[in-house]
Amino acid sequence: MNRKITRRNKIIITFGLIALLLIASGIMLYRATVVDNDPIPTSIRSRLTFSPFVIPMNTTKYTTSNYVFAIPEGAVDTLSYTITSKDGQTITLSEYTQPQQFNDIPDYKNQFLSNVIQQYDTVQTVSGAINLGHLTKQHNKQVGVMIERGLLVFLNPSTDLSSSQWRSLGDQFVIQKIDN
Repeated sequence: MNRKITRRNKIIITFGLIALLLIASGIMLYRATVVDNDPIPTSIRSRLTFSPFVIPMNTTKYTTSNYVFAIPEGAVDTLSYTITSKDGQTITLSEYTQPQQFNDIPDYKNQFLSNVIQQYDTVQTVSGAINLGHLTKQHNKQVGVMIERGLLVFLNPSTDLSSSQWRSLGDQFVIQKIDN
């Protein structure tokens, strides 16, 4: 009788181990295939009120970090983060929904680019136009501005970028859809 119980216990243990192995394999497979590819941290993602431009995580030329979502007093929801190129160049990006003046006031966009940004060039990218300027109140520092897809995006490089560097950066941007 002990042999039957022992044999039965071996069968139960064997089936239990097989079941456990299948469950563990299923969990590992699920985690491997359902990877979160959204570069925006979930704590910020859940608060976003607009679909922002982002650099996808699988991009080899750039990495992103230091995501901040803020609503400055009396201002609009703003997403900011740092972009670092593979050669070490850093660009601080700040974006928010386009102010209504850009739609309501004729020629406002051109006046903004001319007077505020001091536009000197435009670089066409897959994601839209990056308008280049120099901010006189910030020691003539170079700035890139995108006014695309209902967003106003400011790109502040640590040092001046060439047109080809701006194009390379702009070609990486995609709109990250939010679920609200």
